[in-house]
Amino acid sequence: MNFALGLLAGLAIGVGGAVLRHSLDTTLRSVDDIGTRLGLNALGVVPPPNERRRHGSTRRTEALDQLRARLRFTTDSGFPGSVLIAGPSPEEGRTQTAVDVASSVARTGKQVVLVEADLRRPRLAAETGLRPAPGLADVLGADTPLHEAVQIWGEGRIRVLTSGRAPVDPGALISSAHMAQLVRTLEKEADLVVIDSPPLLPFADAAALASVAQGVLFVVRAGTTRRDDARRALETLAAVRAEVLGAVLTGTHAAGLTDWQPPDESGREPPRSRTDHAPEHEPPGRDRSVPVTGGVIDARGGRFLARHHG
Repeated sequence: MNFALGLLAGLAIGVGGAVLRHSLDTTLRSVDDIGTRLGLNALGVVPPPNERRRHGSTRRTEALDQLRARLRFTTDSGFPGSVLIAGPSPEEGRTQTAVDVASSVARTGKQVVLVEADLRRPRLAAETGLRPAPGLADVLGADTPLHEAVQIWGEGRIRVLTSGRAPVDPGALISSAHMAQLVRTLEKEADLVVIDSPPLLPFADAAALASVAQGVLFVVRAGTTRRDDARRALETLAAVRAEVLGAVLTGTHAAGLTDWQPPDESGREPPRSRTDHAPEHEPPGRDRSVPVTGGVIDARGGRFLARHHG
């Protein structure tokens, strides 16, 4: 009897503790959380680096291929001219995501420019092994011509503009008209401009960049990014009328999202496969809708239809 009572009490305490922990956990942990808590669609779920290879590739590589495929379907004409990689706090992995997106798109033969617009805590030079200066701050300050500041990286497939020297007032440089002109210039010279930004909540720089870029990838880290912080960051983006293309969930495995493929000519999805990747072609502008986790892609408007945060 004592043994049975102890077993039942232990079971009750364990279940109660698990329920209590779940109810008190305010972080985003899954694709469902992104859809239900934020009203966004997950364009990608990116596992941590250094995963073991399987069938000649890694799950991370496959997840990045799917992210690239979805990003191409966010507009009628293919990739947006420029995309800002933004997140609420410093812990989401924005710089790594910016490098991943630029590298994945460049592998398809596209011309990509990677811009480090985080002038406060620059890390792109360390990530890529490039020299840190001159860079964006020097170009915006009219100290260095653009062609002298751009560096070649990734076997010559990606042009990189690092942050450059540490400016006295980073916010003023980022919010200046010169920054908008620079982005427009780079859009004419490349198929995609990927912009790494500082976090949205501590600084106004990312909001200013979001108003300039054609689209925003909203990066959150599983088990780290809090729901309230993500909502406040989305409110900031809404205030500057930024076009949020979707969310990227980092730091977790990509199970469930790697099955997606573009539709066939009939508008129906082809059979799902864990190993097949989306074909590398620009999406035509025909009317179709593609079910995805958390929402629907509407190719007529090139946007994700999802509950918006108001």
